[in-house]
Amino acid sequence: MKILEQLEDEDQKADAMKSIIFESDMREKFPIYGCVECISYLRQQLQLALQELQYVYTQLDIYRQQNLALISSSENSVGNGMFMVPFFSSTEGESSTEGITYPDFDMSNELSSQLSA
Repeated sequence: MKILEQLEDEDQKADAMKSIIFESDMREKFPIYGCVECISYLRQQLQLALQELQYVYTQLDIYRQQNLALISSSENSVGNGMFMVPFFSSTEGESSTEGITYPDFDMSNELSSQLSA
């Protein structure tokens, strides 16, 4: 009541009352630490999310560097008809048979043209 009496603005009183109710609910759920336990848990979750975000940024940087290296190596190549694609697929969970492809030597097209002839 002392806290509420010291506040003059109705919005501040409403916020203070919400805070008091929250703290009392947390004290009921967690009698030893009260809302400190909840705040600690939320801080831990935030820290984990920030670490995951940093990991994702690092992975993106690695993929960008690999992509730049791939582009620069393909620009510097002699143009021997070979084209490289990544060994991974964009669809997760499916097995990918993609890898290095050779457009001048495609066994499946050659075989299907022989069968149709």
